[in-house]
Amino acid sequence: MFPNFRLSEHALLGLREARDGVHPTSIPPRIAGRGTFSADPRVRDSQYALVRMVSIVESYIDSMALAIVEARVDSGVATQALLLADWEVSSTSSWDKRSSSFFKHLGVRLSDCAGHPELKAAIEIRNSIAHALGALTARQRSDSRLAIQLALIGATVGGGAIHLGANTLRLTCDACVALVCDVDARVPLT
Repeated sequence: MFPNFRLSEHALLGLREARDGVHPTSIPPRIAGRGTFSADPRVRDSQYALVRMVSIVESYIDSMALAIVEARVDSGVATQALLLADWEVSSTSSWDKRSSSFFKHLGVRLSDCAGHPELKAAIEIRNSIAHALGALTARQRSDSRLAIQLALIGATVGGGAIHLGANTLRLTCDACVALVCDVDARVPLT
């Protein structure tokens, strides 16, 4: 089904597992509390599932790029192996660097792929959870477009935190699956 079968199937399986770990009807409409993981296990499960989905897509993109770049480089040569290691670290330090590197080396603009705007919104939620325990990060507090971006996946901003909506996980999973499938179709066979 997928040209890059192993990587794509593995990513899609992980996304399904993350999605299915939380029953959609049990997701409360908002994350309770501010600046911390909720005491409500359903909210925590939702947060963990979203973080997992974003991580799976990032890992998929990184693995896809690395497999193709490694095939082009003779890693048996010490200098080339060091350059490859440096490239891998620098190209995966942020979504923007990842996206730029993916275009430079594979010719695919991730921003043109299905699900990209929604994934960027999910990345904002992940950053809030990972870097500020659910509260807005300093950068997010100054981003006047954040609420518009989060609305793409049914999330809102209020009280200095991001609140997941009842459909946020489903919309995030749908976007992640769409992006993986689109990237798979656009990247040359490995």
